[in-house]
Amino acid sequence: MSHDGRQIWPALAIMGVGILALAVTLKAAQADMPMQPTWIMGALAGLYLVLALLAEGFHWRSLVLLAAMALAHAFTALLMGWGYAAVEGHPRALIPALQHGLWDYLPGTALQFGFACLVGIALDVRLEPGVEDAEEEPEEPEAEPAPGPDLSGAADLPAVLAAAVACVGVAAALVAADTVQAAGVWAGDPQAAWRRVQAMVARGGTGLHSLPLGEVSLLIRSEDGRTAAVLVTAELDQPGAHDILRQLWNAGQREWGARE
Repeated sequence: MSHDGRQIWPALAIMGVGILALAVTLKAAQADMPMQPTWIMGALAGLYLVLALLAEGFHWRSLVLLAAMALAHAFTALLMGWGYAAVEGHPRALIPALQHGLWDYLPGTALQFGFACLVGIALDVRLEPGVEDAEEEPEEPEAEPAPGPDLSGAADLPAVLAAAVACVGVAAALVAADTVQAAGVWAGDPQAAWRRVQAMVARGGTGLHSLPLGEVSLLIRSEDGRTAAVLVTAELDQPGAHDILRQLWNAGQREWGARE
């Protein structure tokens, strides 16, 4: 049950105490005000039935709702009847107190009807199909983004590039420092691809960049004159694309370190 669901019944109880105190306070300053004509009570019962059917339709839940509102009305009337008797100085037994609360003070009867309707509204929310299941079901933790394919098994930088473009969603890959190596659609003219990547770096500066280019995205990492870039399609999500870029950069770092 949610935090709000746990609060609704204590809130109703507090409101009921307030309604009871209001009715008793009003009665202490006034004489009896019998409900006339008496068929009004039947009309209230009819209203409870109509409200239950409107809320739940022709379903067993409507009977539960109707019974709950009727019981709430009767219980509130009993407490009010005892309260009236207390301020009047004439103690009453159970049945006389119930009758006194139901019939003898019209403002109290109106407050009973209002409180019973509030109980019906609260119960209707609890009876909604699936509400309990939805509230009791623990929230599933957000799934961690799946990493990109592991390229660590490749023997050298050209093999890493070839493995990268073999992944679904990777159209091209490039690693450049003193030389340029490329694979995929950039393999035919690595220098031209490198010049385009350099132009992007010149506009955005060094660091990590993700550039949407229509139906593809260009991811670049450039630091200290060394660059890794990957061109991906929508078939590969961004976490996977960034993971491939990271592996390309690490492979370039290993090769650059070996040359130094």
